[in-house]
Amino acid sequence: WIAGWIKRKWKDVKNPDLWKPFIKSFNRTQQIMQWVKGDNDHPINERCDALAVGAALYKSNHLIDEGFEATEKGLF
Repeated sequence: WIAGWIKRKWKDVKNPDLWKPFIKSFNRTQQIMQWVKGDNDHPINERCDALAVGAALYKSNHLIDEGFEATEKGLF
């Protein structure tokens, strides 16, 4: 799906500002992605869900990801 997003020049993609740096970082390292079914009590999936919901609910009160910010500024 990422190749399609790039081909379509990111049209109709949610959060391209987050996906673009992720893809750039992902391509510099060797990662393995594994699909995990949602809502199945998988501990890591549940933690990610809690973080996403918390960030969505408390936008003005979230911590700044300094590692991401440094990457965006070319410091990392």
